[in-house]
Amino acid sequence: MEWLVLVGAEAVGFAFKKVLADLAVGALEDYVKGFFTDSIKDLVGLAQKDKKSLKVACGKALKEFLALVQQELEDADLNESQLKRYEKPLKKFIWDESVKAALEKPFQMALSDSTEKNASFTPEIFAQRWGELRLEPLPSSLDWGRVAKRYQKKVEHMVRASEELRPILDSRNLEKMRQIMEQSAPIAPDWDLRHYQAGLLDAYDKLDLEGLDSSRSYDPLRLWDMFVPQTVRERGNGAMSGSVLELLNGRENYRYAVILGSPGSGKSTLARYKALQWARQEDAQYLTSQELPLLIELRNYIENRPKEKNLDFLEYLQNGTGVKGGNLDRRELHSSLSASPSLVIFDGLDEVLDDGDRENVAIDIVNFSNRYPQARVLITSRLSGYEQQSQKLRAAEFREFDLQDLDSEQIKDFIRRWHDLAFENKADGWEKRDRLQRSIDNSPAFRELAGNPLLLTMMAILNSNQELPDDRITLYQESSKVLLQLWDAKKHLPADSKVSDNLEYQDKQEILRQVAYRMQLDARKVGNNLAIERSALQGTMTEAMKNLGIHDSRSVALRLRQQLETRSFILCFLGGDNYGFVHRSFQEFFCAWYLVERYERKQNLTLAELKRDIFGRHWQDTAWHEVLSLVACWIDQRFSREILEDLLAVDGKDYGFANLFLAVKCLQDMRRIGQLQSAIAPLEQQLNSVAGGQAPVTPTVRDRAVESLAFLAQLRTP
Repeated sequence: MEWLVLVGAEAVGFAFKKVLADLAVGALEDYVKGFFTDSIKDLVGLAQKDKKSLKVACGKALKEFLALVQQELEDADLNESQLKRYEKPLKKFIWDESVKAALEKPFQMALSDSTEKNASFTPEIFAQRWGELRLEPLPSSLDWGRVAKRYQKKVEHMVRASEELRPILDSRNLEKMRQIMEQSAPIAPDWDLRHYQAGLLDAYDKLDLEGLDSSRSYDPLRLWDMFVPQTVRERGNGAMSGSVLELLNGRENYRYAVILGSPGSGKSTLARYKALQWARQEDAQYLTSQELPLLIELRNYIENRPKEKNLDFLEYLQNGTGVKGGNLDRRELHSSLSASPSLVIFDGLDEVLDDGDRENVAIDIVNFSNRYPQARVLITSRLSGYEQQSQKLRAAEFREFDLQDLDSEQIKDFIRRWHDLAFENKADGWEKRDRLQRSIDNSPAFRELAGNPLLLTMMAILNSNQELPDDRITLYQESSKVLLQLWDAKKHLPADSKVSDNLEYQDKQEILRQVAYRMQLDARKVGNNLAIERSALQGTMTEAMKNLGIHDSRSVALRLRQQLETRSFILCFLGGDNYGFVHRSFQEFFCAWYLVERYERKQNLTLAELKRDIFGRHWQDTAWHEVLSLVACWIDQRFSREILEDLLAVDGKDYGFANLFLAVKCLQDMRRIGQLQSAIAPLEQQLNSVAGGQAPVTPTVRDRAVESLAFLAQLRTP
């Protein structure tokens, strides 16, 4: 890069080139503005050649300073590999505001009158800040006084030798520039923490459920009352790290952290909870003594950023529109970030949809953390959209944590809180609370869905109007409808006209049915999820759209895949080139729906084919059991009875009697037994043979047969 050559960073033997190289590819202009902050408040009013002169002067000064530190370290007999240990500490050191002010001081002295030229340039700030920042210990022989004295002489020589610097930094020219800028500048917002506190409460206190249910008011529900802290697992060591609140409140142990989670897992909710933790305090002393929360919603930040230039985070917090909590004066904010504890939360890195913008934002966050070492920094993101930035964030000492699903006790806690607060009629609330809890306890599929906070919320809403165990399929249908049609509105993301002009949510459901069936047939697994490769996903969507009569199906399919992956929650990126449904339950549901649609509505799958080619071919494979059970529950019970009779007629001993256990599952998942009552007796007879030892089976199979018999006995109880 030209700048590195101009400042002398390419010189042979200079050990800290990487410190300047990282600055060059990051926020160089931002650093220069901060470096000359006592002389120039903004670079906007400067000509391009003057900006370049300041950047070169700043770079030369930094290079000389780093070279002097290097000389001190080499005089202490440190070798090249030992010098490398100081790259990261020096990078953080030069971003410190106090250090930058000290490094600028010799420029002011060189340009001031003769009486001020003799003012001493004290080096104590260097030793003080190095210690306060807890950086790599320095050799005892390193003399900051000697470094400062030599640095001052280098800067004086630089100023004398430069014909460009003096007129730029001349106080009379700067004063004229300030006057022009002050006349045209907008009025800065006040620094009023009470006003900011009220703004945060207004923005985040109420639980936002409008995108999920507009049929009733949920005013009594407050985020603070409903928040259930999940557990997190740190990446890299595999150990459970405990409650997410330990991370949020651990000022010393968790300075830089990334919270990763699936859509709807509660990432934004915990960010808002942390802001409310500060905003709900009534003690004015608390507001100034505790960490100031700054919550930057990155999708809104990107919408505010002009195309032709960067918008730094402090400018956004001062002048941006839609800033939750209200705007804050950037100079006061800069002072607070430099001297006082704060927690800056960058919410939704994955919601920066453009890859280039996302990379720039990640770099800006790293530079921000270097510039304000007093601040703790937290990033939230889906894994999709984060992986490409993970390396640079890990290199900047960000620790990564996976947000875990709600466990059984946390689910119970959420259900209790919801029904205590959402219902004026307490008896009605308690009845529906118990009904929802029973539904979850009795259904493995429901338990899996309930681990996701958004889906658990949807279940609670649907449970207000109907009993979930009696209508499991409707739960999936309504959930997919909400997630496909309302998710963009809830997240305030712009509609994609290429998709919305061509596809209704019913069309998206049809496409997802075909994708789910393709995934079920391919049976490619990534973790606990079935996966589909990008090319196969794209091809399946394109073919489905052709069948729907969509013009330009290939292009629309590409846009839909991108929308579903990044915005609509149903599909997610699994890593590598693999995609999957965000929950296996949704994939199984859409696959079953595909088969039912073919059988009932399209009528291109006969009952004989359904029994022979679907149930007959796949009953041995337990990975198909959820799909097959859903189909049996979905179709008319007259035909479900025929399917169960066929299952009982096959010999399943070579497959662990999977046929019998699939029949039991079908009965367990049925809304009502009805016409299937006649299948219970012959099923019991065969299970008694397995449980009684007449058939050679493993202890696991025998125990499962005993459990199945106990369930069937309950069905016989009037």
